[in-house]
Amino acid sequence: MGHRLAIMLAAGLICCFSSVATAAVINVVGGYNFTGVNSFDVLELTAGGNVTDDSSASIYVSETFTVYAGSSITLGDSISNITSFGAIHLTAGNSISLAERDAMHVLSARAPQGVSLTAGGNVSISPGGNVMGSRINITSPDGIHNNGVISSGGGLSLDIFINPGPAPWV
Repeated sequence: MGHRLAIMLAAGLICCFSSVATAAVINVVGGYNFTGVNSFDVLELTAGGNVTDDSSASIYVSETFTVYAGSSITLGDSISNITSFGAIHLTAGNSISLAERDAMHVLSARAPQGVSLTAGGNVSISPGGNVMGSRINITSPDGIHNNGVISSGGGLSLDIFINPGPAPWV
């Protein structure tokens, strides 16, 4: 049987810890900072402030990674970060900046000031999924598969860097 982790923190605290669990629900009134190695099958994090990671953090979520942040979500922004998620569902009061070293599967990413998604593989937006913000930037070396909705009130940037190798049908 797997482990379930549930954490609630008082007002004004910024939480930071390493953890390994099957499923976790974390609720913090302030911000949340990932440190060390964090491994989950399912993670749901609700924070009243920013959700960040320090420069040495590793975050592995094999199934669903859900984050609700009252301010901004900034994860995977350091070259030493290792981030790998199953499906992501992100909502922030300000902005989202997420970098993943592998392919990215987006259920939703919504932030009024903008969404920036960078993947090491392809980016797939699920049927019924959505990416919404005043500015949207999606970067992928392998392509963007949009089966949902991308909606931008100001600017849209899709950066796709295709490997110049032979076509798959050759």
